[in-house]
Amino acid sequence: MRIKTIFLVLMLLFAVSSPSLAAGAPLDYDFRNTCWGMSKAEVASHESLAPLDLGGGELAYLTTIDGKNCLLFYSFHEDRLYLGGYLFLVEHTNPNDYISDYNSLKQLLDKKYGEAGQSGMDWRNDHYRENQNEWGRAVSLGHLLYYSIWETPRTEITMGLSGENHDVKLMIGYESKEYGPEAASRRDEATIKDL
Repeated sequence: MRIKTIFLVLMLLFAVSSPSLAAGAPLDYDFRNTCWGMSKAEVASHESLAPLDLGGGELAYLTTIDGKNCLLFYSFHEDRLYLGGYLFLVEHTNPNDYISDYNSLKQLLDKKYGEAGQSGMDWRNDHYRENQNEWGRAVSLGHLLYYSIWETPRTEITMGLSGENHDVKLMIGYESKEYGPEAASRRDEATIKDL
């Protein structure tokens, strides 16, 4: 009996002193203060911002990243977090300022995750290609797309700058490598079923 008690005390001491098991030990989060696979209720409890009521299966909040207002969103499939991100709500009179915003955020993401594995520009219409002063306009018209992709063991991070009809969108998305493909497959199945 005494050996069993000593064993239990040693196990308890090990659990309390172990950094990964000790109370208050930092979790290795995937996106903000959340982990992929968390339920909607768990994610909401980890977020200190006031939620927006958008209905549906998402959680959304207004926040600021790098001094830029944005919509923070979390998406769920079967009540498991698989996608999150930021849709920036900035508006500029000079469309080249969107490119500056993209570059500023890219530098921050490069600092956090290392240099992007993929990064570039995709010209869909070459009309403004030779005039760099018009590249912001090219983005706003849908002629030019900027993109960067980073990877961690559990997450793919994608940033894109795109536009159409003078409506520019700057977005950063974080997708679970485990749950993201499953959610996409289920969406495809549902769409095919409706056809």
